[in-house]
Amino acid sequence: MIAPLTRARETIAQSGRLLLFYVVLNSVVLFLFGALWLVRAVVRPLEALARTTEKLAAGEIEGLPPLAGTNEIQRLHAATGALVTSLKARREKLLEAERLAALGVFASGIAHEVGNPLAAVIGYIEILARGGRADGERDEWYARSLTELRRIDRFLRDLLEYARPRATAPRAVDVASVVEEALRSFEGQPRAEGVDFTRDPREAREHRALAEPERLRDVVVNLVTNALDALADVTRQRRVAVRISHDGAGQVVLEVSDNGPGIPADVRARIFEPFFSTKGPGKGTGLGLAIVKASVAAWGGRVEVDDAPGGGTRVRVFLNADLDGQRRDAIR
Repeated sequence: MIAPLTRARETIAQSGRLLLFYVVLNSVVLFLFGALWLVRAVVRPLEALARTTEKLAAGEIEGLPPLAGTNEIQRLHAATGALVTSLKARREKLLEAERLAALGVFASGIAHEVGNPLAAVIGYIEILARGGRADGERDEWYARSLTELRRIDRFLRDLLEYARPRATAPRAVDVASVVEEALRSFEGQPRAEGVDFTRDPREAREHRALAEPERLRDVVVNLVTNALDALADVTRQRRVAVRISHDGAGQVVLEVSDNGPGIPADVRARIFEPFFSTKGPGKGTGLGLAIVKASVAAWGGRVEVDDAPGGGTRVRVFLNADLDGQRRDAIR
């Protein structure tokens, strides 16, 4: 009796172990098939959708390509596509609004800089047309008309310079000589009377940079003019400092600073915008610094504006140094 019972127990135990083995095997197989299905139906479509939306965010593609997956994935894909379409439509509206705003600023700037002096010239001509004026008065109205017409001509030239910049041909330029020439143009000007000009006395050969002499002179004149305008209401000793140095990274740094009231942060963020000016009517076109930035950028340089040490404003122009010329001088 004991032997059959023992065998029966062993048979039951073996059957239990076999059943457990099949249960575990089936569980592993089901898990593997489930994981494979999950990867194919959920994970991979989600990864593809994530890559696509990243490309959309970077502006690399215009829409969502077809995507396989479960119904939920398809619904998410459709919702994302609808969101992309909506965002594109809103972006176009924003771009159109920005274009219209820029056009409005452009039209307003032209109307102001051309319309005001033109109205003045018309008024002067009407006065002259009435007659009955002495020769001295007629000469005065003629002179005023000529001044206003020159103001229009200067604005239109600046506008063309900004809107259609000339082809650049930068070459090795003696920056110190250009600065000296530009500063001489302020001699005798009322705005420069009583202003202490400080210059950096270094050898000219250390200051060669790649630029265009005439346009670089205009850059210096623009910067010094702005510095003098900033000092118009300063009652203490007025100073304008012009320095030239190297930054140690292959660039010549032209620095123009003043001890005026400085530029507020909100204004500083806009000073390179065309037509933006804090000067009174007839005292600036708002294109000077925009042209400066465009010219320097065309030579591969940059312009930075910050507070001058001790107060005031500092403008730094970074130009690529004439390294080949420096090597030739070193050989000599």
